[in-house]
Amino acid sequence: MRLTLFVLLALTIWLGTARAQLVFAHTTLELYPAPQADSAKAVYTFHNAGAKPVHIAMVKSSCDCTVPSLAKQDFAPGEEGEVEVIFTFHKRSGTQEKYLQVISNAPGHPAIVLTLRVTIPMVLDLDPMFAEWRRGDPPAPHAIDVTILLPDPVHVTLGKVDRTHFACTLETLVPGRHDRITITPASTAVEATVAIPVETDYTPHAIAFAYTAHAGVLPPASATAP
Repeated sequence: MRLTLFVLLALTIWLGTARAQLVFAHTTLELYPAPQADSAKAVYTFHNAGAKPVHIAMVKSSCDCTVPSLAKQDFAPGEEGEVEVIFTFHKRSGTQEKYLQVISNAPGHPAIVLTLRVTIPMVLDLDPMFAEWRRGDPPAPHAIDVTILLPDPVHVTLGKVDRTHFACTLETLVPGRHDRITITPASTAVEATVAIPVETDYTPHAIAFAYTAHAGVLPPASATAP
């Protein structure tokens, strides 16, 4: 009886190892690209730890901005491989998290999720990001300071702004380092909001319109209280 149990246990272990098994060194990678970069490359290394060949059918991405590639799709037992991923920033900034799904014929693990976390350097800071008035307030101008965070000078302009309810002007305080947006509502008798795109001449990753200031005339404080 004991011999039978031993044989069954050995057979179970052998069956568990005699299969394709895709093992990644890391399933999560974090990247911190340089300010001048417009994309980032991540490489996920893996190996087939099983006793049978493994076939990777596809690698699916959660975003068109994240493009994976494989040099080949079939891997013999013990063979190593790489999933290379190119993440293009476009107008993104700050910390971005993207996901990839590796689909294979590995029993028990047909799909493996890879995580890519990229921290794109911020070009500028808006303080505050939202200028607000309450309905009935005096229509006095409010300011939003634009501070460049990169070591090199960056020049700022305003994108297309709907000026129906607000007047917007841009003043340079320190060239290439510090600007100020001044917003004045035409009236605070009615509620209104406006988005103010902030463009720059910093072109490495097409940063224009990546930053947006906001202004709005909101309901009186008593009307928003719970």
